[in-house]
Amino acid sequence: MSELDSMLPATRSRQFLAAWWRGVEAYREGKPLWSCPYGDTRSVKGHVTFARAYQRYWKKGWRAAAKVERGKIS
Repeated sequence: MSELDSMLPATRSRQFLAAWWRGVEAYREGKPLWSCPYGDTRSVKGHVTFARAYQRYWKKGWRAAAKVERGKIS
């Protein structure tokens, strides 16, 4: 098991896990944190959508890959 596997978020949602792994891959490709493809979209009435959750998981994956590469995780 790799270090990243031990950092997987505790969720049953395959979509959220996919967003997390996309964040990991984005870091490996050298993309910056602000390049997250999931924007802060809202409904017509201003309510928050699931886009924020995808954004959060993507950024968590990006940060996890950064920690592993920088040696903060042993």
